[in-house]
Amino acid sequence: MFASILNVIAFKQKSRYDYPCDQYTRLFMPKLFFAASIIMTWNYFNDQITCAISNDVKISPDFIHSTCWINGFFIYKEMHERTKYSHFYGIPQDIDRDGLTKDGHLCSMKDRRGDGNPNCHTRMSKRYFLHYQWLPFYICSLSVLYYIPYIFYKMVNKDIISLVNNIRAQQHGDKIARNYFNYRVNSKVKIHFIVTMNFFVKVGYVATNLIGFFLTNAILEGRYYDYGYRWLQWNILPNKIAYDMKERDFPKPGNYLLPPVGICELLAAIRDNRGTHVNDHKFVCEISQNVMYQYILLVVWYFLTAGIIISITSFVHLFSTYVRAVFWMHNPSNCRETMHGKIQSLLTLREIEYLDIIKTTNMALYGDVLRELTKARPDLFALTKYFDNESSYMARRV
Repeated sequence: MFASILNVIAFKQKSRYDYPCDQYTRLFMPKLFFAASIIMTWNYFNDQITCAISNDVKISPDFIHSTCWINGFFIYKEMHERTKYSHFYGIPQDIDRDGLTKDGHLCSMKDRRGDGNPNCHTRMSKRYFLHYQWLPFYICSLSVLYYIPYIFYKMVNKDIISLVNNIRAQQHGDKIARNYFNYRVNSKVKIHFIVTMNFFVKVGYVATNLIGFFLTNAILEGRYYDYGYRWLQWNILPNKIAYDMKERDFPKPGNYLLPPVGICELLAAIRDNRGTHVNDHKFVCEISQNVMYQYILLVVWYFLTAGIIISITSFVHLFSTYVRAVFWMHNPSNCRETMHGKIQSLLTLREIEYLDIIKTTNMALYGDVLRELTKARPDLFALTKYFDNESSYMARRV
């Protein structure tokens, strides 16, 4: 099983149909999500939640741990900057203090008799978190999201896929020239449609990276968008300030995202021969799974951010290429001399991409295709020198 997992995650060296920047989104990111989800799932099944239980509590510890795992844990939002009054982030030193006075001091909403405390003005807000229950599955599902644009790419670019397959099959240059550069077989309308759809595929890659990032930020309650940046800021703090809560008035970035310690409230109802006994219990519990999740989400944050930058760069490159090609087609007098100002009458943008793929994959075949093209279309003879001496303007494919 371990070998099968490694086989899924491993990168295989082979020529691919799509652009390198697109491969980052559809190839690298799903493997990253899959690897992260495996680690999180292993931690999910092997780590346990532990609660501090008084000897006076007559409830099974296993029942408490399991019930707290199901119900979830909470911290108090108002304790965010009150680190000097906490042993753990978001939890008062006295867990009975669940409110604030008018002056902002901690207090208990009920006195020892259970009556309301008139001096305690505002009940503190609870922030519940149950991410440990489903976060590994969410991270794994992102791999599906990031693969979707490639599905549309394959639907749109069947010509490129078949061209690459024919190159791998050692097809002769004359067959490639007759099938891919023949407007009766591959009409200009079809070519223009493919070029237009590729523009939207690029938009899909950008949208996927943005959705992945902001969706993750949304499910983490808006605390994820600057997570990596806050880690960098915290990492440059002196050791004592970074690790001693009493020395600072803000939490560690990881604890702010997913607190590793929380409060669990449990209602225990027991019926025996003497009647029914109902008690409210409050426990402080550690959720060590969240510590592992903090570091995994940190790594994922940097790669998600890189994916947004790479996909936008790829889109801008393709858009500028299209704009430049259209400009040359409508203003041939402004083109370089080697192009002879005949781009519009010589090659379409898609045909130049065909030649670029052939050139980068098989140089000998590239020469054969050029010779076949100049035989079938004498007007292309002027481009032979251009493609032989220079890289095409789409050589740096993104």
